[in-house]
Amino acid sequence: METNPVLLRGIEAERFLSIGDRVRLNVPTGLTVVTGPNGAGKTNLGACVDLGRAAIGRAGGDPAAERLALYESAGHDGAASFWVALDLELDLEEERRQVWAFACAAYACSAQIEQGAPSADEDDATVREWLARDSLAPLWSGRLLIHYESAMVRPWVQAVP
Repeated sequence: METNPVLLRGIEAERFLSIGDRVRLNVPTGLTVVTGPNGAGKTNLGACVDLGRAAIGRAGGDPAAERLALYESAGHDGAASFWVALDLELDLEEERRQVWAFACAAYACSAQIEQGAPSADEDDATVREWLARDSLAPLWSGRLLIHYESAMVRPWVQAVP
């Protein structure tokens, strides 16, 4: 399965692995290299990204979701809850086209079929004429928040705040 890369603009975490207090790394455009001494947290930044992939994979059937269980004991010093946030951007035109196509399809499929109402195909054609792709720009970037709370029945929560 080939996937398009998504730009990572930032990583933020609290009580995750060796990260106690909140840590934030802004990722500038271009090549970013993270260096530092052993124990500085470089591997934990990679684990933040891996946790994001596993959390998203759970909803999409990706085999990466199987790794989610590995992070259930990842609370800093045994903390029962932690969170990781990834700031992401869809920068490829194909990704943006897919968001637009999804919005068009969702509109066309949501129409109630009534006597004399347009068909889903007609609704689809109509929405493709009037829905400007640029109007969906707020959906091209955002923050994925992954929160783990061991006391909850469903301890994993993903949200786009």
